[in-house]
Amino acid sequence: MKLDEEFKEFFETLSSDPYVGMIEIFDWYDERLSALVQYQDDAKDFIDIKAACLATMNEWLSAHDVEIEELKIDPGRIHDSYDDLREIANNYRPGVQYKKQSSTMSELIGRKKKTNQFLELALEEKESIRKHTDFIQGVIDKSKIADRKKNALRRRLNQLRAEVEKTGTNLDVIMGGMLEVSVYAGEIAKNSKPVIESVKEIVDIVSQAKARQEQISLPKRDKFNLLDDQTDKEE
Repeated sequence: MKLDEEFKEFFETLSSDPYVGMIEIFDWYDERLSALVQYQDDAKDFIDIKAACLATMNEWLSAHDVEIEELKIDPGRIHDSYDDLREIANNYRPGVQYKKQSSTMSELIGRKKKTNQFLELALEEKESIRKHTDFIQGVIDKSKIADRKKNALRRRLNQLRAEVEKTGTNLDVIMGGMLEVSVYAGEIAKNSKPVIESVKEIVDIVSQAKARQEQISLPKRDKFNLLDDQTDKEE
C-alpha cells in the first residue's frame, strides 16, 4: 500500500483539534521514518517521507488558520526543516497530551455549546488561582513569542482573573483560558512542564468546586509548589 493511501485511512481518524492533529500527523510520519531506519531502506525514501510530512503539515496548519512563528518550511532544506518541526512538535507535546488526557479538557474540546455553568469558589481557591495565573503571566512576559500571541494570552488571563473575582465564576471562561494556555505552553517556555502544572492546578481547583457544587467526591491531586525555584525550569 502506498504512503498516500495509508495516510488517507489515517486521516479519517485524525483529531479535529488543530494542535492535537498536528502532533498526530507528525508522529504518524515519524513512525514510518523509524521503520525505514530499522530496515535500512533507500535514503531517497527518507527524503520523500520528510517532504510529505512537511507538505501535509503546512496544509493542515493553513486549513486551521494556525500560525507557528518558528516553523519555516524550506523545500531546499528538507532535513533541517523536518528537524525544526520535530523540535516544535516536542515543545507542543506536553500541552497536547494534557488536553487529551484530562477528562475535563476533553469534555470542553468536544462541547458544541457553552455550559454557562457558574461556580462558587472559596477565598483560598481564588487566591490559589491568582497565584498560578500570576506565575503563568510571568512566564509569558519573559517569553520570546510574537507580541500578537503574547497580548492575546495576556487578555485571556486578565479575563480569567476578572471572572474569578466574581461571586459566580463562569466555568467556560476559566476552562477556555486554560485550554488556550496549554496549547501555547510549548511556545511560551522551552520547558513547558511548570506552565502545564499550573494549568493542572487551576483545572483541579474548578473541577473540585464543580464537584462540590454537584455533591460529587473527586480525588485530589498532589499540589504543585510555586515556591520551588523555577529559574532553571523556565530557561
